[in-house]
Amino acid sequence: DAVPGVGEARRRALLRHFGSLARVREASIEELAECDGLGPSVAERLHAHLHGLVDGVDPVRDASIEDAQA
Repeated sequence: DAVPGVGEARRRALLRHFGSLARVREASIEELAECDGLGPSVAERLHAHLHGLVDGVDPVRDASIEDAQA
């Protein structure tokens, strides 16, 4: 509920796409962005919100980006 850009419609779309909040939490940024109506910028915000930041850095996001570049 606290993620900017993720309202009721996007929450429902995420649950339809992934089936549960646990699976949403497990998803990479790329997988989140594949959900209808989400897009990459909202996917990054959601991912950062779900995983928290460490010293202002999202370690899971950085790992996802490194994997995508490999």
